[in-house]
Amino acid sequence: MARIASTPARERAQVRSSPYERAAVNTTAAIRKRLKTGAKTVLVDTDGQVLELTDADLVAAGQSWTLRIVGQSQVRIHLQKPLPRTAQLVATDASFVEVTGHVAVHAYTRATVHAFDHCVVYARNRVTVLACDQASVNAQDEAEVFAYDKARVRAKGHSVAVCAGIGELFLEDQASGIVSSGVAVGGPSQGNASPFPTEDVIQ
Repeated sequence: MARIASTPARERAQVRSSPYERAAVNTTAAIRKRLKTGAKTVLVDTDGQVLELTDADLVAAGQSWTLRIVGQSQVRIHLQKPLPRTAQLVATDASFVEVTGHVAVHAYTRATVHAFDHCVVYARNRVTVLACDQASVNAQDEAEVFAYDKARVRAKGHSVAVCAGIGELFLEDQASGIVSSGVAVGGPSQGNASPFPTEDVIQ
């Protein structure tokens, strides 16, 4: 009968110390520790409490990791410079995330994201996004976007965008929009955009 080779103790220890961390954390100190020790995925669940993250917490953490914000977390993230593309911020479940500066965030499920300055939001499922200043939003599925100022929105699937100010709206598929007169509308489905109702119609 063939013998099964045993795994050396050193290899077994390496398996147990996998960089994928399953237990959620809720403090900046815990996030820093996880990233510093090489975790590739860090779950964040603040249970409704507000957590603030800055460059000091994330920029020095390395080049390849995912910070996944779950549950009913409330997180504010401000970055002076964008993270490398291999370091990703993800908002899921019913979490609320506010981003300012130069932050890119991927949002799924029913998360809500408020984006300002030069931030970028990739929204899917039934995410709700508020975008202001010069923020950009890429919306798919049934995402709902409210954009103001110079915000730019690219909507596809069955997503809906309400845009005011002097920004841009690009429509594809069955996506639709309601826009003010200052918003530039383009895309193969630009016919799905309609103007804000006049005061006479509202009355």
